[in-house]
This record gives sequence, structure tokens and C-alpha cells, in this order.
Amino acid sequence: MKTRSFVSCSTVLLTLVLASCGGSKTASTTTAESTTTVAPTTVAPETTVAPTTVAPETTAAPTTAAPTVSTIADIPEAHAEIVAVWEKFFDNKTAAEERIPLLENADKLTETITQAVASPMLKQVTATVSAVAFESETRALVTFNVLLNGAAAMTGSQGVAVLVDGKWLVSQESFCTLVAFGGITIGCE
Repeated sequence: MKTRSFVSCSTVLLTLVLASCGGSKTASTTTAESTTTVAPTTVAPETTVAPTTVAPETTAAPTTAAPTVSTIADIPEAHAEIVAVWEKFFDNKTAAEERIPLLENADKLTETITQAVASPMLKQVTATVSAVAFESETRALVTFNVLLNGAAAMTGSQGVAVLVDGKWLVSQESFCTLVAFGGITIGCE
């Protein structure tokens, strides 16, 4: 009796579902035996719809972080300043005293800069910037190529520029990482 009651309930339920979709009682009576086939079809769209609703919220979160970067007063000007600072600082023709104002925490790294400029290997090194990506109003990721006597030695290297007192500078971390290749670590410990 319970089996018959389940079939009757299934038939009524299927009739209601089909009627709401434009089906007829005849169609539901014919398909009552395939109730198990119809049930997964009905559930699947509900399961599919839920992730679709959640996805835009997930993709919207990173978009909210972008306006911070766009609040930089003049991105093209900041980009040009970073390129100029990096290329001047890492130009082997730039004197040590000209490099000091281009480096974060230079007052603590004066001896390191002097050693780097005097290093026979580092005297052959220059850098050219290929890209600048602003991570915040005070920090930018700099992609650059290290040239040794004008030939590419390390391409696609990355470092950081920081905004200090309204001026973009080579970060201490980036400088110390690069001079370590020349065996200079004083002041960078």
C-alpha cells in the first residue's frame, strides 16, 4: 500500500510540475514511471543557478582593489619618474653621489653604494625598465632587464619602487638583491 501511495504522490507531483511547464495530465500519466529520470533534471538547474549567482560576487571583490591604484595623481607621470630613477640609478656611468638621492634608506647604504660603484663587475651593469605596475599609491612593481656591457644578462627581472616624501625611489630590498650578485652585502644584512 505504501508503494502505491508513493506512486500516486509521484504522479500528482509530476502532474503539477508538468502542468506548470505547460504539460498535460496525459503526458504526466505517461511519464509517471520515469519519475526518477525527471527528478535529477529538475534539481540540476537549481544547482547550476547557485554558482552562477555566487561567481559575480567573487569576481567583484578584486575589482574593488583597483581604485586605490587609480587614485595616484598622475599615473603616466609617476611611471615616467620610476623609469628615469631606475635607469639612472642602475646606469654604470652614474656617480655614487648621484645615486644616493634615488635610493630608499640611502643614508644607511652610502658605503654599499660606494662599493657597488667601485666593483669591477658592477661597473659593467646597467638596467632598462620594460614595465611598471602600481601595487598601491606608494609601491610599484618594476620589471627590468639587467645588461652586462650592453648585452642582456638577466631579462624580466623584478624589483620594487617606493614613494617616499613625494619621490619615487629604488627600494632598498631591490638594490640589496642586485648588489648581492656582485658579492656586496654590507649594509644589506
